[in-house]
Amino acid sequence: MFMIKIKDNKLVKWVPLLVIFVGFFTYWYYFALAHSIEIWTKASDAPLMGFAQAVNIDFWLRTSGVRALSQALYYQPGLPFQFACWILYRLAYFGQTASPIALFKLSIQNPAPFWMGMQITALLLSLLSCFLIWKKAIQYGVVTAIAATLVFYCSISASRFGFSELFNESFTLLFAVIYFFTALSFLKAEESRRWRWLIASGIVAGFLYLHKMNYVVWGFALLPAIFTLTVLNQITWKKATCYGAAYLAILVAVIIVFGHILLGSIGFEHMIHAHKEIFMSSGIYGNGPKTIVNLSAMIFNASLIFRGEERHLFLLTGLFLILGFVYFLINLRRREWLINNLPELVLLTAATVGTTLSLIKHYQPHYTVSVAALLPFWILWLARNRYKAWIFISIPIILTGMYLGATSHMTVRAQDLLRQTRMQADEKIVLAMPMEPGQIRFWFYRYTAPIYQRLFILDFSGLNKLQYVVNEIQGLQYSASPYHTGKHSDSGFTNVKDTPWRYFVLHKNDNWINWKEYAWLKSPMVKRTELRETVVYENLNPNKSGVL
Repeated sequence: MFMIKIKDNKLVKWVPLLVIFVGFFTYWYYFALAHSIEIWTKASDAPLMGFAQAVNIDFWLRTSGVRALSQALYYQPGLPFQFACWILYRLAYFGQTASPIALFKLSIQNPAPFWMGMQITALLLSLLSCFLIWKKAIQYGVVTAIAATLVFYCSISASRFGFSELFNESFTLLFAVIYFFTALSFLKAEESRRWRWLIASGIVAGFLYLHKMNYVVWGFALLPAIFTLTVLNQITWKKATCYGAAYLAILVAVIIVFGHILLGSIGFEHMIHAHKEIFMSSGIYGNGPKTIVNLSAMIFNASLIFRGEERHLFLLTGLFLILGFVYFLINLRRREWLINNLPELVLLTAATVGTTLSLIKHYQPHYTVSVAALLPFWILWLARNRYKAWIFISIPIILTGMYLGATSHMTVRAQDLLRQTRMQADEKIVLAMPMEPGQIRFWFYRYTAPIYQRLFILDFSGLNKLQYVVNEIQGLQYSASPYHTGKHSDSGFTNVKDTPWRYFVLHKNDNWINWKEYAWLKSPMVKRTELRETVVYENLNPNKSGVL
């Protein structure tokens, strides 16, 4: 009989990862193929923002156009996401057309190849990240490797952006793997090899900032870890100061150099200004009171987290922080333990606390992935110290989070499919409503129809001059924004209510609209008609400017 000794078969340790990958692919297939939706009816900025930035970069590189100066650049800036989308954009229509305008027209008519490319890329990023974690974790046993590989996906948003929807958060786990493995290599390296790892860590930390502003907190966490080495007499204070100064210089240089190269000088200036506004305010995107720390807002955001669906994620995070502190106290007098573990513990603790504070300062649900991405490294730290009992205890929490993420994702997808069906029906009804020459129909931000989503791409790409290309496909249409009462024109903005508008199409979820600015929609001279997914406001006196 042919017998195989499991302990001698090196391939066996990869079998559980293969099973995980099969599960990932099945999950991806369910959402990306079996229950696919159109990019135009996706209730998210992610696909449209990626589309818009891909178009902008294509014109910028091939026609010397202006780099987009939009919200996507100011606040994200999400440069890895942007340029990945541009690569996908070119690959999706490879060999079919050469002109940027012709390529844009083709993509607007048939966005499916680009949309599928985004979904495939999200899956590939997850597979690559998990492979790298597994390769590092398997030396501590299969259970540790499984826990370290899956813990990121106990974040509900990770199950969405990690598989079927490419966005900035799709890159989070891969960035975490690259940065923390590099930073840990610096902390554990021999003196002769530390500089090369420091330079690598500084470069990656700079790109963390260009990925999203709040991720630079990970980079700053290395500074206290560096000075921990001096407390342990591993390096001198002078050496630590040199390391810290050089690290910050490299980080800043990467931001400045690559920020200017990839954003353009004007875009870079706007990004820095926007980040300053964000840092100095208590609300997202620079909104809220102008104060760095707003305790009441942070307490409120923390309460949202603990009352929400992802409290298990922060239960696990809190558990790891407490364990780190407890084991530090237990081993406080063991010099060998401190030398081997304290710098890494300081790095992880500083990164976790800093990221959590950043999250509750400017909270959005999908920002939780920045905390979840740190958990694999806590599991590896526990495993290295043979505290595996806590890893076994964490597995039910991880599985609970993954279950909640899957069910939440399924609910969102069902809503998307229903919205798609309803919106397609509404669009036909709206387009059939009578209009006289010169009258205007406005599609209001957001989700009101594929028509609006195409216009949204023009707005986000900064290329409103391509309106004529979109008009050629769908006819002349106009859009309106919740942030102002104006519509785009070649000369800037025109006040919506001062135009001969006939219809104003608004999604039933009108949370985005500022009713103080749009109070005139409730005028007696405006008729309100509710459809399945949208509401249509009809101006009963459209031949005059404005509403009575």
